[in-house]
Amino acid sequence: MAQEGPKRMNRRARRMRAAVLAALAIGVVLAIGMGVSVTGAGSTTAPTGTATAEVSVADYPDGDATSPVQHSLPDGTTNAGVQLGEHDSQTDAGDGPDSEFLLVYIESGDPPRPGVTVETLKDRANRTQAPLERYADRTPGVTVENSFWLGNIVVVRVDRDRVDVADLAAVENVARVRPNFEVSATNSAGTDTAIDPTRATVELAPTPASSDLTWGLDEINASAVWTEYGTKGEGVTVAVLDTGIDPDHPDIELNRWGEWDESGNPVGTSPQDYDRERTPGGHGTHVSGTVSGGDAGGIHIGVAPNVTLDHGAVLTDCDAHNCGGTLAQIIAGMQWAVDNDVDVLSMSLGAIGYYEEFISPIRDARSAGTIVVASSGNGGDGTTSSPGNVYDTFSVGSSDWNADIASTSSGEVIDTADDWGSDAPDDWPAEYVVPTLSAPGVLVNSSLPGGDYGHKNGTSMAAPHVSGAIALLQSATGVDLDVDDLETVLVETAWKPPGEPDNPDTRYGNGIIDVKAAVDLVKQGSEFNATVNATNSPVAEGDLLEVTVDVENIGNWTATQQLTLSVSDSQQDAATDSILATEEVTLDDGANTTVTFTVDTWNESMGVGDYDVEVATDNSTATTTVTVEHGVGTYANEDGIVRTSGVFAALNDWRDDTVDSDLVLDVVDAWRSENSVA
Repeated sequence: MAQEGPKRMNRRARRMRAAVLAALAIGVVLAIGMGVSVTGAGSTTAPTGTATAEVSVADYPDGDATSPVQHSLPDGTTNAGVQLGEHDSQTDAGDGPDSEFLLVYIESGDPPRPGVTVETLKDRANRTQAPLERYADRTPGVTVENSFWLGNIVVVRVDRDRVDVADLAAVENVARVRPNFEVSATNSAGTDTAIDPTRATVELAPTPASSDLTWGLDEINASAVWTEYGTKGEGVTVAVLDTGIDPDHPDIELNRWGEWDESGNPVGTSPQDYDRERTPGGHGTHVSGTVSGGDAGGIHIGVAPNVTLDHGAVLTDCDAHNCGGTLAQIIAGMQWAVDNDVDVLSMSLGAIGYYEEFISPIRDARSAGTIVVASSGNGGDGTTSSPGNVYDTFSVGSSDWNADIASTSSGEVIDTADDWGSDAPDDWPAEYVVPTLSAPGVLVNSSLPGGDYGHKNGTSMAAPHVSGAIALLQSATGVDLDVDDLETVLVETAWKPPGEPDNPDTRYGNGIIDVKAAVDLVKQGSEFNATVNATNSPVAEGDLLEVTVDVENIGNWTATQQLTLSVSDSQQDAATDSILATEEVTLDDGANTTVTFTVDTWNESMGVGDYDVEVATDNSTATTTVTVEHGVGTYANEDGIVRTSGVFAALNDWRDDTVDSDLVLDVVDAWRSENSVA
């Protein structure tokens, strides 16, 4: 049962109101994690807990939104998939006052499955979007402006004077038509502060045990992973979608940049943070610094300083009050990230309510192997924001240094049928709790444009802590964790203060993340067992020694380990062991494989005698004994050439009954040929 809080509206009324508000071109406000939202003059805030977003009416002279329209289809029925009004979407399409951009969602058939490839998603889009493209080609007033394979969505420009949107909705494979509404960010009052990085954490936030860390990094045990596991996120890519980034900040190392216009088409710009008119601004630079920032200012600000950082600017329409971007821009950024095979997609943005427009892109991203992390919102208990409240998202609430949850941090029990209705995929549970987890989001110190630093508040600041933590987890474990594994590990190792409920709740979710505990759990559950299956011992000196090993992953995760083979003279101290061969092995949990090591006894100076062979994984060892016997190589010099002295040595060994006559004849043949036996 949902936690006590603001009274829920009737679902039908709430969805109707959400449709009206989503239709406004600049109306849906992103609660992007900057504390308590501030509403400017001429604006109104929807009741807390309803499915509507905060809506600015200052852009419309009469201050009113219009009612949604149900269009009659040719057969006399109505199309519930059309939710439009007079101010539905961007209206500056260029063909007149009634020309606008719409997002057409295409029916995708079977639900996405884990492990789907980008090529599969592209093929699906090419096949299922074709009828709409043919319709646009033959219909004046309809133009395809862009198409996305992520989510299977087409952006069209429609002249409403010439085209009935119901006809568009009736095209084969069209599932629903939605406005390309704009989402934006508002700043909070008195909570974001530009600071001197060498003093501010002492003045405004507690000093952690290690004063060269922000309190947030200390709270989630990030530096313990750096120290014990020797990694800071190497080999993992995180893409942040936000207001842009200052690439020249000393704590920022940007790998890839992307930006898109209002229809989601790429534009060739240089990296920059568009949030520069607010004081302080730099929302995108700040959250990026929390993911990957260094310590150029004297304090470590980033959870995974060596992670590969991509940044997509999707909220680029900024002024002194907020930053905005269209839904098409956000989807374009998501597709760009997945197409570049990023491991983590971090979005510190969201609109209060339940916006199904985000569901299909998020599910496609997850199926392709990219985990989507999003802030839960800043509306307080009893509210959540999309995309953070989409079941397939890893949603994050905001905690402080006392392990308390910020009063503004959003959370609720989602009743799937009531809150999402028919928009919910069939595989979603009947109810679930948002947020998934919580992370530091109060007075978070990070980078700001111009080489500055500052504190910001909200779930926007919490989400990048989790994104960076996932990067550390992937990098430190040597385990190829899929999206479900990542979520499971972080949930199982999260913690709550004494007295808090054991089950997920609307304040903490499953608890506050502990990335060190998560890495420890995976390492414990990543166990390879090695057994020596066979060898070709005894071998003649100078011949190849073969050791065949069976390896099984008896742990809980798909993992990669280094299998090593070392050899020591059984008559000498084991300290003289030397690793002669290595093999990287990747196995799914429960899987096994066979590895054969080959050792050149001549090159490894393995003379006649018995040797102890050890094969090791990270978790186990297996040993056996092998024998190297006299061979032609025994009688060769250091260049591998058998000289006359070698022949006499072989004859002496024959007289002593150490070798047989066949070997002596082989030595003589080698002496005659003067060829190297090495």
